[in-house]
Amino acid sequence: TLFRSWTLVVYAATPALFVALARVFASVRRLSVYGLFLFWWSVFYLTFLSSTAEMPQAHFADRNWVAGLIAMLVLVAVSILLLRERPFAGTEVPFPFSVVARLMPFVDRRRNLWIFDPLFLGAALFLYWSFDQALLTLLWVVLIFIVFSLSIVLRESHFRILSMVALGAALLRLIFFDLARSSTLTRALVFVGVGLLMLGMNSLYNRFKDRFTEAKEPQS
Repeated sequence: TLFRSWTLVVYAATPALFVALARVFASVRRLSVYGLFLFWWSVFYLTFLSSTAEMPQAHFADRNWVAGLIAMLVLVAVSILLLRERPFAGTEVPFPFSVVARLMPFVDRRRNLWIFDPLFLGAALFLYWSFDQALLTLLWVVLIFIVFSLSIVLRESHFRILSMVALGAALLRLIFFDLARSSTLTRALVFVGVGLLMLGMNSLYNRFKDRFTEAKEPQS
């Protein structure tokens, strides 16, 4: 049904609301921790539940991938909020969250690993399960392009390294899968699309590479 298809958008928006309230009202600081847990649940739901469900064809809005793409964009925004949030460790939360909250010091030390990397992997798997295999490489490179753009906006070298590693994997798939199994027209579209996106990434890096240099310089 339409309601079930768009449930994941609601799940994706809920942690954003929790983190926003925690930033505005210090008395409910623990909501940021709840928002982190809800973020992980939303990524799990997007990856393993929504993307493997049947996609009804009667109405465009009923298709899970439409709501899934919107949820992905919302979760990217939520991940940025969580990456910029104050330390999670030390925030008092009631049982049973207090048991799992022992992970918070690890999250604070490696936020990219615990917050953004699961989202990137979940989004890649969602695309894998939700779209035609012939266009999958192009879709993955679009996702990689978004991550690379975020590395420039947020001045996060981790995102740039992640996008470069993922781009290498996508190019291997392009060579060993798309060349052998896709039709001529599909191959042409994928090659042109991937080439344009790679040129765009190269252009962005050449124009904004100073941002990464500035991020590495120690603050005086």
